[in-house]
Amino acid sequence: MKLFLHKIKLLFFKVIYAYHEFVLLCTEKSYSHTACYYSEVSIKRKSPFVIFLEQMMNIIRYGDINRYYFLYGFDLYGFRDKNEYVDYKEFRDRREYLNRLNPNVPIAILRDKFLFGIVAESLNIPTPSNIGIIEKGNIYIIKEKRNFPFCNFILDNKIDAFLKLIDGECADSVYAIKVTDGTIILNGEYKTYDELKILLGNGKFLLQERITQHEVLNHLYPNAINTIRLETVVNRKDGKIVTLPLLMRIGTGTSNVDNWAAGGLAVGINVEPNGGGRMSKFAFYKPMYGTKVSVHPDTGIVFDGYELPYIGEAIDLAKAFHSHFKNIHSIGWDIAITENGPCFIEGNDNWEISLVQACSKGLRKEFQEFFSDIK
Repeated sequence: MKLFLHKIKLLFFKVIYAYHEFVLLCTEKSYSHTACYYSEVSIKRKSPFVIFLEQMMNIIRYGDINRYYFLYGFDLYGFRDKNEYVDYKEFRDRREYLNRLNPNVPIAILRDKFLFGIVAESLNIPTPSNIGIIEKGNIYIIKEKRNFPFCNFILDNKIDAFLKLIDGECADSVYAIKVTDGTIILNGEYKTYDELKILLGNGKFLLQERITQHEVLNHLYPNAINTIRLETVVNRKDGKIVTLPLLMRIGTGTSNVDNWAAGGLAVGINVEPNGGGRMSKFAFYKPMYGTKVSVHPDTGIVFDGYELPYIGEAIDLAKAFHSHFKNIHSIGWDIAITENGPCFIEGNDNWEISLVQACSKGLRKEFQEFFSDIK
């Protein structure tokens, strides 16, 4: 009886969510009227009415609007086969299920930036050094193993680092901070200590060293640490760790972060047999920020064929790192590249497949192979 009631409850919530998506589709024109990502292709575009109907079918089939419909090029007749692409909700539900299938899954290691750094260092995985933990007006200096009033620390030291909300996601509460002779510059703007204190609020923040990225990446965009997004997946049939197509996330404008969700760009990486990597032709904006570009809007760098160092090393390290946490089925890694090689910024259990598909291809085949039940 309890199982039956649980199923009824789940069905009720699915219906409510689908209804919400239908209302959103009817009221938000961007889901059926928006700029074409592939305007250079000489293929007829579908009318808004046809697009609306196809979005309706997506709601009926999967329970949600395809928010990446235009990014995938589905608005052009015959340009892409929708069956080759994995719907986000379908993927999200399966990812969540598999990543929590084992009751002893160590998700906290990925969700907490402080824990992530401790574990990475213990496994000899390059990662930025953690300076201290800021909470309730104090900072715990990790190397010295003692607390200081944060006000005294911030005004008495020269600092060039990042402030990060320990459990933040998608560039949530990430600040570049520089302090010299008591002068505080946060994300390029002068701040008083009181303003900084208000911004930090009651959150728990990590003060983390600012790494220096490889000159090749700095040349690409210097205001942010541009990172590789690399997904590793445990093949449940043989226990081996495989990778999905790689991509590079690049900052734009004056942003100090490279996140796609914050207006950054994402471009595919073609891995070469010798372990090298070269960028694909186009870099993509998240819907609402733009479509795609072949040249970086700020630095003028042409993406097509742009060579990236240490790609093979990043893949090998990601596989080695994941091998210690096979209870987590899939992980999305954010990896910076320094002059000395890859540097792991963080790992994400709640990574998204949409960006990977946009920068490479539909991943239905890989999804069926690595995310389906074992037969």
